[in-house]
Formats: sequence, C-alpha cells, structure tokens
Amino acid sequence: MKKMYMKACAAAAATFVVIGMSAWSSLVKADDRSVVTVSSMSIDSRHDIERRVDEIANHIANAKPYFEDDRLPIHIKSRFDPVAQSLVMSIDERFGPVSGLVEMEELQSDVTYALWPMLEKIQGFWGLDWRYGGKDMYFWFPGDRRAPEKPVLTKAVGKAGRGSV
Repeated sequence: MKKMYMKACAAAAATFVVIGMSAWSSLVKADDRSVVTVSSMSIDSRHDIERRVDEIANHIANAKPYFEDDRLPIHIKSRFDPVAQSLVMSIDERFGPVSGLVEMEELQSDVTYALWPMLEKIQGFWGLDWRYGGKDMYFWFPGDRRAPEKPVLTKAVGKAGRGSV
C-alpha cells in the first residue's frame, strides 16, 4: 500500500514538473534562456502562455461550486496587456454584480494561486487584472472608485527662505 502511495505521489510530482517546465519554456527566449518582460515576449509566446492560463483558470473555476445559486459553467479568457505588464482575466459578465463578494475573491485567489508559479518569473509582471464581461469592477460599483490623488507641488525654497533658489 505504501509503495502504491509513493508511486502515485512521484507521478503527480512529475506531472507538475512537466507542466511547469512547459509553461516556463514559453517565458524564456530560445537563444539565451533569460527571463523576459511581457512586452518583449513574442506574440506566439504570449498566446502559448494565455492558452495554458485559460486551461488552468477554467479548470480551477469549475472544479468546485463557488456560487450557491449559479451552477452554470464559468468561462475565463486571458490576454496579456504588454503596456500594463499584466494579464487581463475576463470572466463571464454575469459575475459583475457579485464581483465584490467573498465568493468571487475566493475564486480569484484560487486561480491566482494556481497560476502564480508560472507567471512570477516574468520580469516586471504587475499581476492579474479581472474583468467581468470586459468591464472592471468599478463599472459595477462606481462608488468604490477612489479619485486619483492630486500631486502636491512644493515650491523650492532657497537659503533665505523666500522662494528663490
């Protein structure tokens, strides 16, 4: 019995290593194997990673019921934003009104936890940006949006303390 358990554990570990290495190979340049940024990845590399992210995210999202009243399948589609150095995670629009609930936070946390080992090695990677039917959380909860902070301008003061330099 113990031997079977050890074999099962070894097989599971090997599977995770293979999955991790295949995802990692998409993150590095073929010639020098150095870590790259999202903006410097080839389009094919980005698409390869996005496909793998979609597989993992959809598996996690549908592995357990996060929402008691919603038994429909959950669909998540990812795409890199090279300017923001982030990964936009688009989930079904029906989740917009519940985007602030604990259940959604748990789903997002589970997905992030599963994806992070694959994404953390991307240099300058900002993180996941969740959208609900293409709209951010503030579309659904505009009152929660914080106003941008105004920069505080200070006047240079010279030794005399009179505003001249």
